[in-house]
Amino acid sequence: MNFPASSVANCEAIFQSSSMIFILSIAATGLLFFFRVRALYHENWYIAGFFFLAWIGLLGGSLTLKFVDDPKNKTPISGFCPGIYVNSLALVTSASIVPIAFDFMVFLAVTWRLFQNAHVTLTLKHGVKVMIFGTFLPAFSKAILQDSQLYFL
Repeated sequence: MNFPASSVANCEAIFQSSSMIFILSIAATGLLFFFRVRALYHENWYIAGFFFLAWIGLLGGSLTLKFVDDPKNKTPISGFCPGIYVNSLALVTSASIVPIAFDFMVFLAVTWRLFQNAHVTLTLKHGVKVMIFGTFLPAFSKAILQDSQLYFL
């Protein structure tokens, strides 16, 4: 299998721009999900404040990518950037586990709030149907639940 490649004159610019795109995508996605939780829990300032602080933690966790390696000392070898060597444990923890934990907390908060909107007497059987399939929920609530499930998968 061949992978297309082209020569690069400035490795630092490539590394910095790809890092910023990653940080912005994680932060923007997290902010949208914070807005979702904020809309569902509009009357509960404690939950909204907790998720705002969690979003700040998500932003801080994704910002660590900017500080894991310094590509200034790396020179292109025959026109190509050498591999970027990073502390993989720090990178995996901050750039992967933190967003997954944030998404999981948002998913649980959204599911719990929508679970309370079900139009049925809640038994174990009905509760499972509501939380997994969105049965007995209004159409909009079911769409929000399914969207959250799809994103989390």
